[in-house]
Order: sequence, then structure tokens, then C-alpha cells
Amino acid sequence: MAIIAGVISLGCSLATGQVNEAIERQSLEQLEERRDAIHTELSQLARYSLQSGVGPIGYRSTANDSPKSREFVQVDLERESPIDTIALVPTLWRDTRAGFRADGFPQAFRVIAGSGNTDNGKEIASFDSKSFDSSRLAPFIIECEDVAASWIRVEAKTLSARAFDGKYTFQLSELMIFSGSENIALGKPVVTSSHSSSNTRAWDRRYLVDGSLPYLMDAAQGEQSVSFVSTDIEETTAITIDLESTQVLDHIHLHTVDQSDTVPQAFAGDFGFPMQLIVEGATEVDFSDAKALLEFRRSDIFDVSPVVMKRLKSVPSRYIRITATEPYSFEFSDVSGVKTTRSRLGFAEIELLSN
Repeated sequence: MAIIAGVISLGCSLATGQVNEAIERQSLEQLEERRDAIHTELSQLARYSLQSGVGPIGYRSTANDSPKSREFVQVDLERESPIDTIALVPTLWRDTRAGFRADGFPQAFRVIAGSGNTDNGKEIASFDSKSFDSSRLAPFIIECEDVAASWIRVEAKTLSARAFDGKYTFQLSELMIFSGSENIALGKPVVTSSHSSSNTRAWDRRYLVDGSLPYLMDAAQGEQSVSFVSTDIEETTAITIDLESTQVLDHIHLHTVDQSDTVPQAFAGDFGFPMQLIVEGATEVDFSDAKALLEFRRSDIFDVSPVVMKRLKSVPSRYIRITATEPYSFEFSDVSGVKTTRSRLGFAEIELLSN
């Protein structure tokens, strides 16, 4: 829903006069039908809220004294691909008076696309503060036509003052680059003009393309479900999925166990997510021909977000096995106060994507 809102905010002002003129020509019955159609469409949109708890924030440049300091981020796509859409997701700040707002989103910037090992590229878009509200919460969506590139660079021409201390920085939660429906920027190398020497690892250039967004999404319909969490890791160390036919997979999305609705929360947001896991694919049910599709080890809480998105090796597979080679563990106290270490394995959802 957040991305849809971004598209609407860019395009609706251009057609306001035409819309008003069309409405004036409609009858009362037509207007009522239009109202009902809008209400029906709105009821089908996903409900969104904002992340809370602990997790990766995104990219932040060094602090500058001037808004005209030039900063940039560049994603190396590793091969030339057609580019259809670019989404700039702002980092969010909780303002005590105005509520949530974007922080460090540039007031003016341009987008350059290029191919090969060269700094020379072509400007494909340019925006200033007249084009958008730099305090927006929704992603800024840029539609591209006839663009093919092996790297995309976003250059901030005019910086915004961050809320923390008024210094001028370039901040983004995520930079997504879509070729068709695939975010081809996911996990790709990132080059930046500078990087904040923050005392927290929540800021890092690699979080610019890790797939972690500041939004949480809930379906508009259906009943609330409870995540799968094993009762004891000795009982469940692996989850096996039968795709019922051989597929060549390219991505996996692991949805973490739902955050608690309590304020504050009892866990940091990684409950049940293994410290280390391996994803294997096989065509035989006994995994006698198993191949490793992904090996993932997290070093801290900032490697986990509500949806952990990873690329898979393209190996034809029917059976998928996700194994916790190093489980998640936590300290548990019983009613008598005796403390023991417990382990759990859990996910809210597992998505396997092919093409």
C-alpha cells in the first residue's frame, strides 16, 4: 500500500483539473456509483503500519554543514538489465510534535543510469522540492522508459537537515530497482560517496539493498493467523517443503515470527529465527541428491527484519529443506525461578519464488 500511495502522490496533481471537470458532468447516480466503487477498492487494500522494535535502519551519509554538499549512492547490478521502476524508500523519524516523517530525504536529486566500468552515465530523472514533499512517508516512485543499465546512481543535489542535530545528510531506508516485477538491486554491491561513522550497526550501506523496509503489511481480508514456532528445537530442526513438481527457484522470503502487540515488546524481533541456516534443494524425497541453495549466518539483530529476502542458487528442485544449523536460543525461567536455555525454530511465512 505504501508504494501505491507513492505512485498516486506523484500523478494525481497533474490531472486534478481534468478530474474536476469530469465530475461536474456526472449525475447524482453516477457520483454515488463512483463513491461506492472507491470504497470497495479501498477496502481491498492492505493495511500498513510502521516497524517497531530493533532492526536495520538503512544508509546514512556523513554529516555536512552545507545542504549543497554532494552525496551519492550507486548500486552495481552486475549485468545490464532493462529498468522499469526505481523506488526510493525514506528512513523514518518519530517527531514528538508532528508524528512520523521522513528524515534526511534529499530536497533535490537526480538519477543516472550507466553500463560498464565507467563513471559516465545518462541522467534519466531529476527532481527538486517542487516535485515532492521531502517529509513523505511513502516510497518515491520513478517510472522508467527505454532504460537499460548495469548500474544506477542517485545523486543528492540539495540535502535535508536531519532531525537529530540539524546536520545535512543523505539517508535512505532502501533503494529498489525493478526489472519487471523483480527487485534486481536486492543484495547487490553498493558504492557511496561517504558513510556515517555511527556507533550503532543499524546504519550501513549494505542495508540500502537488503530488502528491509520500515513498513509492516497486513492483508485487508482473512483471519489473523499464528506463526509456526516449534515447541523445542530437538523436535524440529528443519522444515521440508514438497513443491509437487520440479522448479528452478531464484529467491526465498522468510517472514519472521510476528512482533508482539505489547508496548514495549518482549523480544527484539528475531524470535525463532536461526543464527545460521542452510536451504537445500533436491529432486529425490530422501535428499540423496541435495544441493545447497543458500547458506546464511547472521552476526547480529540487524541482519534480521520482518521479511528476510535472499537469492537462491538456480538448481532444479522439487523438495526444499530449511535447516537450522545453529538455532535461536533464549533464557527461560520457570515458576520456581530456575533458568534454562531453550531453543526455538519459527517463521510466519515462507515464500519460494521462481522467475
